[in-house]
Amino acid sequence: MRRRTLLQCLTLLPLGLSARAFAANVLDGAQGRDVQSSLFAAYLDTLIPADQTPAASALGVDRRLLAQARRSLRARRLLLGGLKWLEKEARRQGGEGFLALDEPARIKVVSAAEGSPARSLQRRFFEYTRDAAMQDYYSDPRSWQSLAVHPPQPLGYPAYHEVPR
Repeated sequence: MRRRTLLQCLTLLPLGLSARAFAANVLDGAQGRDVQSSLFAAYLDTLIPADQTPAASALGVDRRLLAQARRSLRARRLLLGGLKWLEKEARRQGGEGFLALDEPARIKVVSAAEGSPARSLQRRFFEYTRDAAMQDYYSDPRSWQSLAVHPPQPLGYPAYHEVPR
């Protein structure tokens, strides 16, 4: 066992993460991370789908939020728990998993998270990811295409007295 893996094990086990969960989440290797990344991208694309503007994953929102979560144990645990819940809820609703669902079924699962009790894992996951994704998404100028106005900085509003087109 590598030293880094041992240290991760020693820090996560006291937090109540079982050895089985540790193996599934930390020792999963590239394949497990790819599945989690695909699941997270599909979830964010359900929150921010493509229309006149690109979907969240097309702008890299999923990759940036996952990179941020890697630097925070709390965020990482919230994302892993939320993704686990998405899979469980998708199966509860008759699917083979969130990735296998069509768009209306995905929306139903995401709506279940949104409508959950305020302090539940799935509600905290939904609110955290929604807020972080929206902030990241709309900070990218490519997301402004369909907006009548643009954010005030850095371009400002030189024609502030005119009605937006």
